[in-house]
Amino acid sequence: MALKSSGIISLSEVNTELSIAAATAINLNQSNVRSLAGKASGLTTMNDLYGKSNTPKSIVGFTSGGTDARITSFTIPYPAGILAGDMIIICGFVHAAYATGISVPGFTTQINGSKPASMFGHLIYKMAVGGETGNLTVSITGGADRGQALMFVIRAPGTLSVSDYNSNTQWPQPMASGTSQILLVFAGTDNGQNIATTYGNGLTFNTSKNQTYRHSYAWSAVGGYPQQTNSWPISNYFGYVVAKV
Repeated sequence: MALKSSGIISLSEVNTELSIAAATAINLNQSNVRSLAGKASGLTTMNDLYGKSNTPKSIVGFTSGGTDARITSFTIPYPAGILAGDMIIICGFVHAAYATGISVPGFTTQINGSKPASMFGHLIYKMAVGGETGNLTVSITGGADRGQALMFVIRAPGTLSVSDYNSNTQWPQPMASGTSQILLVFAGTDNGQNIATTYGNGLTFNTSKNQTYRHSYAWSAVGGYPQQTNSWPISNYFGYVVAKV
Protein backbone atom coordinates (compact mmCIF):
# COMPACT_ATOMS: atom_id res chain seq x y z
CA MET A 1 0.00 0.00 0.00
CA ALA A 2 1.54 3.31 -1.06
CA LEU A 3 1.94 6.30 1.22
CA LYS A 4 -0.68 9.03 0.81
CA SER A 5 -0.20 11.51 -2.02
CA SER A 6 -1.12 14.62 -0.02
CA GLY A 7 -1.51 15.80 3.56
CA ILE A 8 0.64 14.93 6.54
CA ILE A 9 2.67 11.71 6.51
CA SER A 10 3.81 10.43 9.90
CA LEU A 11 7.04 8.57 10.55
CA SER A 12 4.97 5.66 11.87
CA GLU A 13 3.30 5.45 8.42
CA VAL A 14 6.75 5.41 6.82
CA ASN A 15 7.71 2.56 9.16
CA THR A 16 4.59 0.63 8.20
CA GLU A 17 5.37 1.08 4.49
CA LEU A 18 8.88 -0.24 5.17
CA SER A 19 7.49 -3.21 7.15
CA ILE A 20 9.06 -1.86 10.35
CA ALA A 21 7.31 -1.69 13.73
CA ALA A 22 5.40 1.61 13.87
CA ALA A 23 7.16 2.88 17.01
CA THR A 24 10.69 2.28 15.71
CA ALA A 25 12.87 5.43 15.69
CA ILE A 26 13.93 6.39 12.15
CA ASN A 27 15.23 9.46 10.34
CA LEU A 28 14.63 10.68 6.83
CA ASN A 29 18.23 10.28 5.71
CA GLN A 30 18.78 6.64 6.60
CA SER A 31 19.31 4.34 3.64
CA ASN A 32 15.98 2.52 3.53
CA VAL A 33 14.01 5.78 3.77
CA ARG A 34 16.16 7.34 1.04
CA SER A 35 15.54 4.32 -1.16
CA LEU A 36 11.79 4.60 -0.61
CA ALA A 37 11.89 8.33 -1.44
CA GLY A 38 14.10 7.80 -4.49
CA LYS A 39 16.69 10.26 -3.17
CA ALA A 40 20.25 9.04 -3.69
CA SER A 41 21.71 12.29 -2.37
CA GLY A 42 20.67 15.63 -0.90
CA LEU A 43 18.23 16.33 1.90
CA THR A 44 15.21 14.02 2.07
CA THR A 45 11.91 15.64 3.06
CA MET A 46 8.46 14.25 3.77
CA ASN A 47 7.33 15.67 0.42
CA ASP A 48 9.70 13.23 -1.29
CA LEU A 49 7.67 10.37 0.18
CA TYR A 50 4.28 11.34 -1.25
CA GLY A 51 2.74 8.40 -3.10
CA LYS A 52 5.83 6.20 -2.64
CA SER A 53 5.47 2.47 -2.17
CA ASN A 54 7.82 -0.22 -0.93
CA THR A 55 5.92 -2.78 -3.01
CA PRO A 56 7.70 -3.71 -6.24
CA LYS A 57 5.89 -2.34 -9.30
CA SER A 58 4.32 -5.18 -11.24
CA ILE A 59 1.58 -6.22 -13.64
CA VAL A 60 -0.94 -8.21 -11.60
CA GLY A 61 -3.74 -8.65 -14.11
CA PHE A 62 -4.42 -8.71 -17.86
CA THR A 63 -7.75 -9.21 -19.63
CA SER A 64 -9.45 -8.16 -22.85
CA GLY A 65 -12.73 -7.77 -24.65
CA GLY A 66 -14.18 -6.70 -27.96
CA THR A 67 -16.90 -6.95 -30.53
CA ASP A 68 -17.08 -7.92 -34.19
CA ALA A 69 -20.57 -6.43 -34.47
CA ARG A 70 -21.31 -2.75 -34.98
CA ILE A 71 -22.75 -1.92 -31.56
CA THR A 72 -22.37 0.85 -28.96
CA SER A 73 -20.62 -1.06 -26.13
CA PHE A 74 -18.79 -4.24 -25.14
CA THR A 75 -17.44 -5.67 -21.90
CA ILE A 76 -14.05 -6.53 -20.39
CA PRO A 77 -13.81 -8.79 -17.32
CA TYR A 78 -11.90 -7.44 -14.34
CA PRO A 79 -9.00 -9.72 -13.35
CA ALA A 80 -9.18 -11.18 -9.85
CA GLY A 81 -7.47 -9.67 -6.81
CA ILE A 82 -7.57 -5.93 -7.55
CA LEU A 83 -6.51 -3.88 -4.52
CA ALA A 84 -7.07 -0.24 -3.59
CA GLY A 85 -4.34 1.88 -5.16
CA ASP A 86 -3.81 -0.38 -8.17
CA MET A 87 -3.90 1.40 -11.53
CA ILE A 88 -6.38 0.04 -14.07
CA ILE A 89 -5.31 0.89 -17.64
CA ILE A 90 -7.47 0.28 -20.69
CA CYS A 91 -6.19 0.71 -24.23
CA GLY A 92 -8.89 0.49 -26.85
CA PHE A 93 -9.01 0.51 -30.63
CA VAL A 94 -12.22 1.25 -32.55
CA HIS A 95 -13.01 1.14 -36.22
CA ALA A 96 -13.24 4.72 -37.45
CA ALA A 97 -16.05 4.31 -39.96
CA TYR A 98 -18.63 5.50 -37.42
CA ALA A 99 -16.96 5.48 -33.98
CA THR A 100 -14.73 8.16 -32.45
CA GLY A 101 -13.39 6.45 -29.33
CA ILE A 102 -14.17 4.67 -26.07
CA SER A 103 -15.55 5.90 -22.76
CA VAL A 104 -15.96 4.42 -19.27
CA PRO A 105 -17.44 6.42 -16.35
CA GLY A 106 -14.87 7.15 -13.65
CA PHE A 107 -11.88 6.69 -15.97
CA THR A 108 -9.55 9.52 -16.99
CA THR A 109 -8.61 9.90 -20.66
CA GLN A 110 -4.83 9.87 -21.14
CA ILE A 111 -4.82 10.00 -24.93
CA ASN A 112 -7.45 10.25 -27.64
CA GLY A 113 -5.85 9.06 -30.86
CA SER A 114 -6.39 11.29 -33.87
CA LYS A 115 -8.27 9.72 -36.76
CA PRO A 116 -5.74 7.78 -38.77
CA ALA A 117 -7.25 6.02 -41.84
CA SER A 118 -9.24 3.31 -40.10
CA MET A 119 -8.33 2.95 -36.41
CA PHE A 120 -8.70 5.15 -33.33
CA GLY A 121 -6.36 4.34 -30.43
CA HIS A 122 -7.39 5.48 -26.92
CA LEU A 123 -5.84 5.08 -23.46
CA ILE A 124 -7.90 5.59 -20.29
CA TYR A 125 -7.14 4.77 -16.65
CA LYS A 126 -8.29 5.02 -13.04
CA MET A 127 -6.99 4.22 -9.57
CA ALA A 128 -8.81 1.20 -8.15
CA VAL A 129 -10.90 1.43 -5.01
CA GLY A 130 -10.27 -2.26 -4.44
CA GLY A 131 -12.45 -5.30 -4.99
CA GLU A 132 -13.51 -4.47 -8.56
CA THR A 133 -15.10 -7.62 -9.98
CA GLY A 134 -17.34 -8.77 -12.80
CA ASN A 135 -17.48 -7.17 -16.22
CA LEU A 136 -16.70 -3.55 -17.06
CA THR A 137 -18.81 -1.97 -19.83
CA VAL A 138 -16.83 0.02 -22.41
CA SER A 139 -18.94 2.44 -24.45
CA ILE A 140 -18.09 3.10 -28.10
CA THR A 141 -18.53 6.82 -28.69
CA GLY A 142 -19.58 8.60 -31.87
CA GLY A 143 -21.68 5.78 -33.28
CA ALA A 144 -22.15 2.03 -33.31
CA ASP A 145 -19.07 0.22 -34.63
CA ARG A 146 -16.54 -2.54 -33.99
CA GLY A 147 -14.09 -2.25 -31.10
CA GLN A 148 -11.53 -4.03 -28.93
CA ALA A 149 -9.68 -3.21 -25.73
CA LEU A 150 -6.97 -4.53 -23.42
CA MET A 151 -6.94 -4.05 -19.63
CA PHE A 152 -3.81 -4.05 -17.47
CA VAL A 153 -3.75 -3.78 -13.68
CA ILE A 154 -0.52 -2.31 -12.28
CA ARG A 155 0.42 -2.70 -8.60
CA ALA A 156 2.44 0.12 -6.97
CA PRO A 157 2.18 2.28 -10.12
CA GLY A 158 4.14 5.39 -10.89
CA THR A 159 2.95 8.22 -13.14
CA LEU A 160 1.30 7.10 -16.37
CA SER A 161 2.53 8.78 -19.54
CA VAL A 162 2.09 8.13 -23.26
CA SER A 163 5.38 8.00 -25.15
CA ASP A 164 4.10 7.57 -28.70
CA TYR A 165 0.95 6.81 -30.63
CA ASN A 166 -0.01 6.64 -34.26
CA SER A 167 -1.76 4.56 -36.82
CA ASN A 168 -0.03 3.68 -40.03
CA THR A 169 2.24 0.97 -41.39
CA GLN A 170 5.38 2.02 -39.52
CA TRP A 171 6.45 0.70 -36.14
CA PRO A 172 7.10 3.54 -33.64
CA GLN A 173 10.59 4.70 -32.83
CA PRO A 174 12.37 2.82 -30.00
CA MET A 175 11.18 3.90 -26.56
CA ALA A 176 13.18 3.63 -23.37
CA SER A 177 11.65 3.39 -19.93
CA GLY A 178 13.41 4.05 -16.64
CA THR A 179 14.86 1.16 -14.71
CA SER A 180 11.79 1.03 -12.45
CA GLN A 181 9.19 1.77 -15.13
CA ILE A 182 6.98 -0.69 -16.97
CA LEU A 183 6.73 -0.07 -20.69
CA LEU A 184 3.43 -1.07 -22.34
CA VAL A 185 3.10 -1.41 -26.11
CA PHE A 186 -0.43 -1.85 -27.47
CA ALA A 187 -1.15 -2.71 -31.09
CA GLY A 188 -4.45 -3.25 -32.86
CA THR A 189 -5.56 -3.95 -36.41
CA ASP A 190 -8.94 -4.08 -38.09
CA ASN A 191 -8.17 -6.24 -41.11
CA GLY A 192 -7.42 -9.64 -39.59
CA GLN A 193 -3.60 -9.58 -39.86
CA ASN A 194 -2.01 -11.55 -37.04
CA ILE A 195 0.43 -8.97 -35.65
CA ALA A 196 1.89 -11.15 -32.93
CA THR A 197 2.84 -14.17 -35.00
CA THR A 198 3.51 -12.56 -38.37
CA TYR A 199 5.01 -9.14 -37.62
CA GLY A 200 6.20 -9.35 -34.02
CA ASN A 201 9.90 -8.97 -34.88
CA GLY A 202 10.82 -11.19 -31.95
CA LEU A 203 8.81 -9.28 -29.35
CA THR A 204 6.69 -11.41 -27.04
CA PHE A 205 3.11 -10.18 -27.35
CA ASN A 206 0.30 -11.28 -25.07
CA THR A 207 -2.48 -12.38 -27.40
CA SER A 208 -5.77 -10.73 -26.54
CA LYS A 209 -8.79 -10.84 -28.80
CA ASN A 210 -8.17 -13.08 -31.77
CA GLN A 211 -11.37 -12.34 -33.60
CA THR A 212 -12.57 -12.97 -37.11
CA TYR A 213 -11.77 -9.52 -38.46
CA ARG A 214 -9.36 -7.93 -36.03
CA HIS A 215 -6.58 -8.59 -33.54
CA SER A 216 -5.20 -6.63 -30.60
CA TYR A 217 -2.05 -7.37 -28.63
CA ALA A 218 0.08 -6.01 -25.83
CA TRP A 219 3.77 -6.26 -25.03
CA SER A 220 5.38 -5.19 -21.76
CA ALA A 221 8.94 -4.83 -20.52
CA VAL A 222 11.24 -2.83 -18.28
CA GLY A 223 13.96 -0.78 -19.98
CA GLY A 224 12.44 -0.21 -23.41
CA TYR A 225 12.15 -2.15 -26.63
CA PRO A 226 14.59 -2.58 -29.51
CA GLN A 227 14.71 -0.64 -32.77
CA GLN A 228 12.29 -2.03 -35.32
CA THR A 229 13.55 -1.34 -38.84
CA ASN A 230 10.80 -2.77 -41.01
CA SER A 231 7.31 -1.47 -41.77
CA TRP A 232 4.16 -3.30 -40.82
CA PRO A 233 2.76 -4.51 -44.17
CA ILE A 234 -0.87 -4.20 -43.10
CA SER A 235 -2.03 -1.09 -45.01
CA ASN A 236 -3.65 1.59 -42.84
CA TYR A 237 -5.81 -0.68 -40.69
CA PHE A 238 -3.40 -0.48 -37.79
CA GLY A 239 -2.93 1.50 -34.58
CA TYR A 240 -0.49 1.52 -31.69
CA VAL A 241 -0.07 3.22 -28.32
CA VAL A 242 3.15 3.18 -26.25
CA ALA A 243 2.86 4.07 -22.56
CA LYS A 244 5.08 4.06 -19.47
CA VAL A 245 4.09 3.72 -15.83
